[in-house]
Amino acid sequence: MEKAILPYGKDYITLDFPEKNELTFLEPPSSGSIISDIKQTVEDLLESPDTGDALRKIIQKKKQKVQGPSAVVIVNDLSRSTPVKELLPPVLETLHKEGISKDKVTILIATGTHRVLTDEENVYLLGKEITERYRIESHDCDSDDLISAGTLSTGNELLINGTVARADLRIAIGEVLFHYFAGVAGGRKSLCPGVCGRSTIMRNHQMMTHPAARLGNIDNNPLNNELMEALDLCPLDFIVNALCNHRKEVATIVAGDPVASWEKGVKIFKELNTVTVSRPSKVVIASAGGFPKDINLYQTQKAFEMAGQAVKDGGSLVIFAECPEEYGNKTFESWAKEEMTSDEVIDRFESGFQLGAHKLYYLARMSRRINLFLYSSLSEETSKKVFCTKVRSWEDCLKNLQSLHGDDFDALLISQGGILLPQISGNNR
Repeated sequence: MEKAILPYGKDYITLDFPEKNELTFLEPPSSGSIISDIKQTVEDLLESPDTGDALRKIIQKKKQKVQGPSAVVIVNDLSRSTPVKELLPPVLETLHKEGISKDKVTILIATGTHRVLTDEENVYLLGKEITERYRIESHDCDSDDLISAGTLSTGNELLINGTVARADLRIAIGEVLFHYFAGVAGGRKSLCPGVCGRSTIMRNHQMMTHPAARLGNIDNNPLNNELMEALDLCPLDFIVNALCNHRKEVATIVAGDPVASWEKGVKIFKELNTVTVSRPSKVVIASAGGFPKDINLYQTQKAFEMAGQAVKDGGSLVIFAECPEEYGNKTFESWAKEEMTSDEVIDRFESGFQLGAHKLYYLARMSRRINLFLYSSLSEETSKKVFCTKVRSWEDCLKNLQSLHGDDFDALLISQGGILLPQISGNNR
């Protein structure tokens, strides 16, 4: 028997395969080195960034224009595995060394349209000491305190979190990741959609059905173009972005100018987390990546989209994701509970965009091409509503795969389905 160990929630799950099944563990050609001292690396980058001025110099220039400048530090929420606890302290220390006191600093959690974090989650994300000593806010996309930064060339009004809009200094701490319609996350996404109003986010996300709005692509991607333009209306002064490898280890950190340093990070990230396979496989088995990437279906869908790139038409994709918070979005849940067919979901969504429903749209679209299996804490009924067959046990799943693809099927295994992007060298599926 051959074994595969995949992350699942805050633990791992072991899969046993008969010897006749040939397994290929999908990993990049080289994992490269990892950063052993994140704090020191950030300290060095704050003084000598990849691009642009040192944070110290930026603060000094602000102080020449504004007496007692305020600062907001935007950080990712729990939908990302960004090592905020390690990236944040050096930034705060630099602010204080340059005379910006704690009462002038707000740490703002970029939730986008996600829910506000609980006090306990704030401590998990930021650490107890920072949570107790600083003003912590979670962005609310429906808040009354949204300020218009102007209108983008698309006609979309850029509504920004009031704390961010009023701050004299804006710093963003994030993570470069693949994104299934923005192309790549990180950089500008801390601002938009991270701290924008719901209407701004919805209008931006309406472009997700454009052919160029796809995984890993930022070139001529209209959705990405609008995000980049948002930086002109409400600029970030400095960013710190982590780049993790497929094992969720911090491999690189980029910092400095919010455009140039992010673009450098994108290039490095693609080299770290893209793997080319000669042909698609009939069976792909992947983990969403464990907590927090499998906290709910809303986050888990990213792994479906990425790992699904490697599945042959008519093949099967098995995803392991705990999903303790179930859907993770009210609109997503509402649409799913209507129990529409895949065609009905696609037709309804394409005739009237609704944020949150896009998750069901992508799953419906994928289910028309391949078989979807989900091993999770969700019920069989819930799994079916998102076009998946519930996996009750690995033994039952193995029997299903054998009945569909023969006893001796070959399989691709992906331990971090939400990070690693498979690319097919040819077009034949």
